[in-house]
Amino acid sequence: MNKKHSLRPLEHFTQIRFTQKPCFGDMVDAVNDVAAKDPFFKRIWCFEGGIDLTSDELQRIAEYANTTLKAPSVSALITTEDLSYGLLKILEAHRDQEGHTIKVFRDRASALTW
Repeated sequence: MNKKHSLRPLEHFTQIRFTQKPCFGDMVDAVNDVAAKDPFFKRIWCFEGGIDLTSDELQRIAEYANTTLKAPSVSALITTEDLSYGLLKILEAHRDQEGHTIKVFRDRASALTW
């Protein structure tokens, strides 16, 4: 199976980059990879091509990630697409809870500054 994402540990965080618009299964696959391989608990998720998810799927991903990924964690989500930005704000609302901080950005520079 070809993965639509790559996981790359950088200096102080892990970058998860999607090469295509992820669907629900792609997101679950990425969460599982992060849970198994992330050495930092600080993450930048790059969705330059946008996402292909419904609001219900985003809520389900948030619930799955909250139980799968260890706390504390900090995640920046980056997309330049307007629709994907709005949808990822839904994920931000469902995922942001004690021990897990998440924020959506339109560009990498803002995410890195945060």
